[in-house]
Amino acid sequence: MRTATYLLPHPEKFKEDVMLASEIWRPILYGKIEQIAKQIDESNFEKLTDIYENLFKSHLMDGAVSHSKDIPYLTKISTKTRFYRWKKVIKKQLANTNKNVRENIEKCIYSDNYNYGRPLVGTIKKNQINIECLDEVYFALEISKILQSTNIEEIVFIGDGAGLLAPLIIEINNSVNSNKANRYIIIDFAHFALATILRIREKLRKNIEVMSPSQLEKTENNDEEVKGLPFCEGTRLIINQDSFPEMNKSSLYAYITPKAHATYIASYNQNILSKVHNDHIKIMKDCKYKQVSKIKSKMRRNYSILVFKETKSYKKE
Repeated sequence: MRTATYLLPHPEKFKEDVMLASEIWRPILYGKIEQIAKQIDESNFEKLTDIYENLFKSHLMDGAVSHSKDIPYLTKISTKTRFYRWKKVIKKQLANTNKNVRENIEKCIYSDNYNYGRPLVGTIKKNQINIECLDEVYFALEISKILQSTNIEEIVFIGDGAGLLAPLIIEINNSVNSNKANRYIIIDFAHFALATILRIREKLRKNIEVMSPSQLEKTENNDEEVKGLPFCEGTRLIINQDSFPEMNKSSLYAYITPKAHATYIASYNQNILSKVHNDHIKIMKDCKYKQVSKIKSKMRRNYSILVFKETKSYKKE
């Protein structure tokens, strides 16, 4: 069994990750990663604390959330209007959900850990919650069906951004598989991975592993072969929301190439792609995955939740 770790690579390695991002994200990511790398390298924990305690006002989460300190007033109204529209959808979804799962989701989204970083807030049952989270709740409820019907040994989160989905899935999995010690892998750029760790810090156990993209992929200045995900002895579930189409093709292949006895992929991404996006659905089919379900999103236009499955048995190299 692999030994899990919560350590990120040396700060100098953070910048290698940028070269693995698609070109449209490199300029944005470089500044954010350089900022965090500098504070970690200088052990400036006071500055890091200030950045993450004001996470949604620091611009660090650009690309992962829709607001910051200088969000325009009209955008703020639009965002809150969207929240109350989404809340109606989620209310119906939760009403038809297993009571134990529903209670654990509500417990999670109302918790202090889940709502750190001074986010914009909305209200559910007179409790304030992060205004960004309802789309993640919607996706998590669909993933809960997989967790309840399939024996999953390992869950991989690819690009969880501000870390709003991973805590929900861990909470749901603990509620439906309370007697099982699943393994978790979090793959993301350093500043996003730290945000996720902070949200799940009360749940951290030795079975949660954090990896950066450069640990799995080949960079332009690296002649080593692409390693991809480590081998999983059982069934693996790979989860992605909002970033598969924006990845380089080589990155996507590195993340989803099956290396388990059975692999599922749960994808919540847009259907209509532009010239700068990759055809992530075709890539999944090229990797011999078969689509087993498709749900048109009730939250966002032209988005769907897709579940793919690959069942070929792989031997550990």
